[in-house]
Amino acid sequence: MSITLKDIARRAGVAPTVVSAVLHGSKRVRFSEKKKAEILALVREMGYSRNSAASALRSGKTHLIGVAMPAPKVPFYAAMMTSLQNVLHDAGYTAVFGLWGRENPVREVFSSLFNLKIDGAITWELPDHPEKLDFPVVHYNHCRISESVDTVLLDVEDTVGQTTAFLKKKHFRKIGFIGNIDDLRITLLKEQCGKAGMEIRPEWNFNCFSFGTDVQQKIPETYMKLKEKPELLVFTDDMVCAAVSSVLKLQNMLPELLCFRNSYLLNLIGKPMTAFDIHEEDIASALSETLISRLNEPTLPARCRKIKSELITIESSVP
Repeated sequence: MSITLKDIARRAGVAPTVVSAVLHGSKRVRFSEKKKAEILALVREMGYSRNSAASALRSGKTHLIGVAMPAPKVPFYAAMMTSLQNVLHDAGYTAVFGLWGRENPVREVFSSLFNLKIDGAITWELPDHPEKLDFPVVHYNHCRISESVDTVLLDVEDTVGQTTAFLKKKHFRKIGFIGNIDDLRITLLKEQCGKAGMEIRPEWNFNCFSFGTDVQQKIPETYMKLKEKPELLVFTDDMVCAAVSSVLKLQNMLPELLCFRNSYLLNLIGKPMTAFDIHEEDIASALSETLISRLNEPTLPARCRKIKSELITIESSVP
């Protein structure tokens, strides 16, 4: 016999409308965070599974959420996929992933999601103006590109502020950068470093967008030939950080390190370092909650939610 909303409501001691509101992220019915957690735990414990076909016929909604994002070639995207799937499932939705890369352009990914009749989408890119889309969209990026689009982004200014304070506290004077040099965090950090009298030379900037041959060979080789080297290297990407650092460590030329993205890879470098924990679970929750709010209240003004990162120390797991 299948489990129903009434069964869960009876166990939780609430009305079925409360259970429905929790599963669909509705704000029209009041419930405490404690009661929400209790209901979601009962949903998992009792094995509740919504009849998607019947629900779609009644409401005109599929309860499918499209997630358009880069293919999980780095740990961050893999963690985000897992977190989004879990959060959306707990809210009563099914995540359908459209992943792009060299062989699957962004527009093709969006076209495939269109065909699935999704209720809404969470996306890392916007190939067209949002008004051209037939479903609500929440955009994840480092900056807000449109006042008419719900956006979730990392608090760049806070990240730069924490980094600048750290550099001053540790008395670093010579700073190098490896990664996406056009990243807004790098741009703002350079400005702050300049104001603080820190030295940033052109030859200490290495533009790199992804992990590859250039990272493994050319960048470390060029760095090692520098007559004078920076005291600290700032990375925008964890995989690039791990690749470059492993080569420099073998040559006993590894400086102090700071990375804007933490992952298990950084524990393998063999040197304590500083990184930002950007809390993928918090980002996934913000993306899901923002989209579900839009589905429940289509006339709400577009929102921009900022997620703060946490500066932490990474201890080496390698002797």
